Amino acid sequence: PWIPSRGLNMFQYYEQFELPFTEVLFRMGQRGCVVDAAHLKNAQQAAEEDLVEAEQHFIRLCKRAEVPTQYLATFNMGSAPQVGELIEKYLKAEIVDRTPTGKVSTDDESLRKVKGCKKIIDRLLDWRRIKKLLITYIVPSQEIHAQYDGRIHTNLKQIGTATGRISSSSPNLQDIARSGTTDKYEVRKAFVAPPGVVVGD
Repeated sequence: PWIPSRGLNMFQYYEQFELPFTEVLFRMGQRGCVVDAAHLKNAQQAAEEDLVEAEQHFIRLCKRAEVPTQYLATFNMGSAPQVGELIEKYLKAEIVDRTPTGKVSTDDESLRKVKGCKKIIDRLLDWRRIKKLLITYIVPSQEIHAQYDGRIHTNLKQIGTATGRISSSSPNLQDIARSGTTDKYEVRKAFVAPPGVVVGD
């Protein structure tokens, strides 16, 4: 294949643009992102408190819906099978979506379609969102910060997406919500610039 705008074939483009850029991304990953550990510590405390409150509120709503207390005592909000059982058996609601193996689908999108127990499902989704922030970003970022010179060293990939944009993993920094949207803990603000440098967001 030929790239008319550059007058290059695909191999020449790879050799002159993609290959040199690999080294740039490698150096960026090595340099890492500076992290404000105090900000993350405060975010963790707030998120853990909200997680407990979300779980307690979820249990109260289930009790009002006459879900047996004995069942709720061993209920795991992070268990997909138990979530499906709760909704269909005890809340008498229907989950329309199914997994490829025929089991009920309890991902966020599928649960939003369930009718009849919206408040309970909304609280469960709140709990999931907070839990994900904690275990994916807030806690791991502090552990990495303590281990590696106060910086987060993500893995930047050139070919990680179908569109060709750069992607990030371990952790995926691109998936952190913008402050003021779905992230009340402002995790994004924990990534700061060293003196003389500006963070572009």
